[in-house]
Amino acid sequence: MRFLEAERIYLTAQECVYYTLSKGRNVDPLYNEPDPDWYYDEFPMKFAITFQEMDNKEVSVRDEGEAIERDGECFVSYNEWFTAGPPMMYGVERLPAAGDVIAIMNHFFDVVKGSKGGNEIDQVPTVGFKLLLRAREKFEAQRRMD
Repeated sequence: MRFLEAERIYLTAQECVYYTLSKGRNVDPLYNEPDPDWYYDEFPMKFAITFQEMDNKEVSVRDEGEAIERDGECFVSYNEWFTAGPPMMYGVERLPAAGDVIAIMNHFFDVVKGSKGGNEIDQVPTVGFKLLLRAREKFEAQRRMD
């Protein structure tokens, strides 16, 4: 059943880059202290995206200026995630998690939540993952990549 979801997403997908925090490279090897620079590993994958720039738009105006936040969501198939996504760490599968970043069509989104996103016809095995995204103009996800 997983190959059906992989084919559906592959036919309608957008090529994106998934960034995940590299926990091993962010520690000083000599002193075992956190490195002041953050390092992200990048993984090009195909995601099915549902994002409309005008939908789910939150505008706030304060003394500091205007800030806009937008919500979106995307889907990735189980097969795509485990073939092109982050490798296993210490024998544990690396699943989509909050704090990761996705670059979609020159827009950077923070991953707010990532979880299993579907089962085919009441079966136990999951066929993909659903990620809730947030684009912020005030605290852009792209700043962490630079």
